Amino acid sequence: MNDSQLKASQAYAEFNKIDPTAVAERVIGDGSAGSYKSFDDNQQLAMLGLHMLYNNHKEALLKAAGDTTRSMSEAEYLAAVLALGFEIVYTEDVKYVREGYGKPNQEREETYYLMAHRGLGIVLQWDTYTWEREDGTMERTRNRGELYAMWKPNDPSQRHFGILSSGGWDSPAHPDWRHNPEFDDKSPDDLIWVGNWDCREGIKTKLRQLLEAGTTLPQWPSTVRRPFGIFQSHFDYYSAEYLAMKAQGGLAGFKVSARIKEEREAHIRGLESSKWIFDIIGNNSEEQ
Repeated sequence: MNDSQLKASQAYAEFNKIDPTAVAERVIGDGSAGSYKSFDDNQQLAMLGLHMLYNNHKEALLKAAGDTTRSMSEAEYLAAVLALGFEIVYTEDVKYVREGYGKPNQEREETYYLMAHRGLGIVLQWDTYTWEREDGTMERTRNRGELYAMWKPNDPSQRHFGILSSGGWDSPAHPDWRHNPEFDDKSPDDLIWVGNWDCREGIKTKLRQLLEAGTTLPQWPSTVRRPFGIFQSHFDYYSAEYLAMKAQGGLAGFKVSARIKEEREAHIRGLESSKWIFDIIGNNSEEQ
């Protein structure tokens, strides 16, 4: 990042801490109702306008920072993450059934991307989503996705609010530390954050924050569980088989999605061009 991009990235990181709904409840509401759910139609419209202004400003900051945005196409997003040093490990065309949106039970297909950064030890996975415009043309964008990493802070005493996302602290030397009486009054000194981050927008800013405040591990310790969800496409939860089993109730649907993920991992492990990802994540499981 150059100086102007860095300033925009820092401004985005601060601006992203704002909750526009909370602002709307404080500014548009009378301050006593406590929830936007009590807004009348005019107040709801005003809140919508506030959200639009908020998102427009956030998008402008991201573009000024040369960062990824939610409005990027598949090609734009792929080019952006390749430029950051991520490499394609594996892609797969995933078939699924589209529910609702005026076209129930419509069979569709999107692409699942599994990528990784060899030097940083970060895994990136995301799916496409194809939009149908009013004029009938189709536009393919980046749908949901996550970054996965094991991160060690420079200063373990800091709380690192605004940097950490879903995940938890683990100790490579003491994997059972939470159940070890030795650590009733203290934590191990080798704690690392095992987690995942939303990768849809601000990916350069997230990486900058992580690398300014700590380091990511190029090879994940074998004694630590890996972050949950790698090798899982979002559309696995909309496959025809998943939806059929989900209708039966209970955990039947989730057993299908778990099996799909396990089969995909096994397939990737057997591909000569793709198995290098296991040099990063190792052979540990999500359940350790």
